[in-house]
Amino acid sequence: MKAKMILRNIISIPVGVVAFFLALTITTLIEGLLLKVPFLVSLLSWQSTPTLYLASITLLASGEISLLTSNAVCEENDSGRKIGYIIFACIMGAYYFFGAIFELFSGWKDTIPGMFLTAGLFIIMFIEGLHGEN
Repeated sequence: MKAKMILRNIISIPVGVVAFFLALTITTLIEGLLLKVPFLVSLLSWQSTPTLYLASITLLASGEISLLTSNAVCEENDSGRKIGYIIFACIMGAYYFFGAIFELFSGWKDTIPGMFLTAGLFIIMFIEGLHGEN
């Protein structure tokens, strides 16, 4: 039983990564289609650019889908924690946090706020995973 739990927790990490990039591809495709609607582009251009809003929504949706997938594959240990989920959230949170900082130093892009929000989502889920069921 313990071996099954360890295997599921190990498998949940690449499954979460694959789910993230599949969701990101699909939501980016939808974002591209939405950017072709003139009314929506003019509506989202108020106070900013449409890319800022849609990139943030795209990244957050992809992040949440990957977290749900990783959480579904993981199995709890004796203390009620899902170690694979915790590791996945930590890796993706660090990836987006440091990626956003790198992008910030290389010049402003409209995707930077979405990257920070996505990093925050993964970090919050990491902290939530540490608490477990107890």
